[in-house]
Amino acid sequence: PPGSFPDGAYVEFADVEGCDGLLTHTEVTEAGDTVTAWKVTNKPGDPKNSFRIGDTSKLSPFKKGGTLTEKKVGVKVASKSFGEMLKNPGTPF
Repeated sequence: PPGSFPDGAYVEFADVEGCDGLLTHTEVTEAGDTVTAWKVTNKPGDPKNSFRIGDTSKLSPFKKGGTLTEKKVGVKVASKSFGEMLKNPGTPF
């Protein structure tokens, strides 16, 4: 939905009281990196400015506070080596 984080975005929390484990949760990105963050999902019909982060039922109760930040992560991009591109640069624009 507009105003929400897109599917596949990663978010991290800070300054949260309660919810033990929320700040230390790790995910493995598509590039194979491990990041301390939660991967965002959305479903059709979710309210504007909302997102899902998965199962939090095992976390302790939320008390107060918190800051949310989108965490940018690397992605793998398929490309030829520099040496191969020098040998066969392809066609110009």
